[in-house]
Amino acid sequence: MGQLKFDLYDFEKTLIQDKLRKQVEAALYQGGVPPGMVPPLARMFAHNTVKDIQIVAAMPGGSIVVYFLGKTVKSIYELGQMIVSGFMHAVFAAVIESVSPTTVEVNVYITADEVDFRLLGLSSPQEKGWSIAVL
Repeated sequence: MGQLKFDLYDFEKTLIQDKLRKQVEAALYQGGVPPGMVPPLARMFAHNTVKDIQIVAAMPGGSIVVYFLGKTVKSIYELGQMIVSGFMHAVFAAVIESVSPTTVEVNVYITADEVDFRLLGLSSPQEKGWSIAVL
């Protein structure tokens, strides 16, 4: 974590992210997290840490709502890219599918005040089963 405070090349960040992913995976397995959830969660946590994105709240209920915080313009942009690219959808779909015996719809939403205005006009890839809604 301390290494991330320095101005690093992308390949150096990738090495740190991979090491962090392995450490998070080990911790999740030791913590009793269901095995199907571990790889996607570890990948997301490591990626978010390197990109300076934090999970600030997760609220279960009829739906699961997870709030992410990007503290810099670059991290907010990266968060938008994670949503638009399908990375975020893939992580949560894998997590939910690993614990749910039935088909579950996974939607990823963003709010207009959290993301660059350019992201408002984006739509989901055809037949991917997810959407972006501006609330």
